[in-house]
Amino acid sequence: MILEQYAHQLKKELENDLSLISLQGRDKLIQLESAFQHTEQVLGKLNGFVCTYTFDGQEEEIHFFKRIKPRFQSESIYYAELFILESNRPLTGKQAQRDYFLEEQRSLKGYMDRHRALYNYMLLDQRHFDTQYFLRRARSDVSLPHGYHSTIDNRCCTVHSIQVSTLQAVLRINQYMQEMLQELDGVKSPAQPPSKLKWTAQKVQLVELIYALKVCNVFNNGEIGIKELARNLEQILGTKIGDIYRIFQEIRIRKKGRTVFLDNLREKLEGYMEEGDGMG
Repeated sequence: MILEQYAHQLKKELENDLSLISLQGRDKLIQLESAFQHTEQVLGKLNGFVCTYTFDGQEEEIHFFKRIKPRFQSESIYYAELFILESNRPLTGKQAQRDYFLEEQRSLKGYMDRHRALYNYMLLDQRHFDTQYFLRRARSDVSLPHGYHSTIDNRCCTVHSIQVSTLQAVLRINQYMQEMLQELDGVKSPAQPPSKLKWTAQKVQLVELIYALKVCNVFNNGEIGIKELARNLEQILGTKIGDIYRIFQEIRIRKKGRTVFLDNLREKLEGYMEEGDGMG
């Protein structure tokens, strides 16, 4: 599928751009604005491609607007809304900031409640309304997502694809605010029983593995950031990675193979299989 390959290429480009932004020691609003600009640029490329692309039937079109397009659009919505959230955040007073985030959370809950049916539709991977929701020619008498003021170009989106993107962004924003509230309250994450697993190989090998898992979308249907994924695996594997973005950049500029660890894993597994087949 040419379109899916192109989207995959753009997604890698976006993730690389966002990782570089996170390395820059500038204030949060500047980082968020820069992240939004990058997501908009990549989204523009995808939209431009789709406007001239001929889908190979309804299934491909539905898959694109249901699964692929929201991955990009939700990033744009997320950084735009996060910029507004942080711009309006009270400058002083923990209680004022706490009240602010709680009020914003109530607003997000209202949006989720109004779109619970669509959220459940996606969560349960239902398909009976796909032709109505995710085909551009389908007539849809639904309103645009709250706060979405841009003109819809029916050549490169559907109303429901925007709503799915917004729901994904809302979930991420809510998680962000929950972390801010915990930080303001001085609450640490509940202690978990110590894991018996411990990563004993090199950290650079773990980073290589984490990025491979991320780009293959094996966790949360791909809707998890690289930092969050790394943080969870750090807890499970009893290790600290450090600056994962810097390590990944070092991997990218390797002169003799960039996936050394993954290549070694494949070779070892194939050797093990051959031994089991009596070939070794």
